[in-house]
Amino acid sequence: MADGRNTDSGGRRTLNLDLNIPYRGAATGSTHDATASASDIGTSNDQNEPVSQERKPSNLPLNVLPIKKRRRPDEEPISLENASQNPAGEQMPGPGSRRLPPEAYCFRKSLSSTAVSQDGRLYLSHQEAATIPCCPQMTEDTRDSFRKSTLMVFDGQDRQWSMVLTGYNYENQILYTLSGDWKSFVRTHGLSRGDTICFYKNHDPRVAAGYYYVMLFRKRIVQTTAVR
Repeated sequence: MADGRNTDSGGRRTLNLDLNIPYRGAATGSTHDATASASDIGTSNDQNEPVSQERKPSNLPLNVLPIKKRRRPDEEPISLENASQNPAGEQMPGPGSRRLPPEAYCFRKSLSSTAVSQDGRLYLSHQEAATIPCCPQMTEDTRDSFRKSTLMVFDGQDRQWSMVLTGYNYENQILYTLSGDWKSFVRTHGLSRGDTICFYKNHDPRVAAGYYYVMLFRKRIVQTTAVR
């Protein structure tokens, strides 16, 4: 029986499930400044506006492979790697390129030299990490040295990344880092110091942890002075 997964060009396993469901309910009111500017963040997400169309999502968690029922050709699920078109040839946004409601916004962060170094990881403040629903809950007890949570993250091209959010005690301070596929994400997108990433969450009952995440980016504008 097929395992319901594909392997992309980088060797990562991606789930062959149809995530092309719109957000349930349309958000009202003004969006957060970072969400409102999402049209210039990344390279493929220029439609981050709430939608009102509803569709009942599947109850299957993303990390649980269902027993496939026999489908008609027009009912086959769309691979995340080919989520830009459905069988009818229509454009269908995937989990990372779909429209984002304002409440999906978590935080934005300018990247430091450490974050984009070869052995780097992304350091998050307690306030930034707290916006992530799956953030490990740490205590000030020094015996509670560290806790980890694995996040399912998509970029603006609907590529899937597995990132690890770690909370730990260091000199009586609670710190958080994002690692795992973070280094590959930086390398793939050519991110450098001064670039900005925006992090979003999306509730989906098919995900075991209840959420998957979207990370978009905006490159730093380098101004050059003309030499006469």
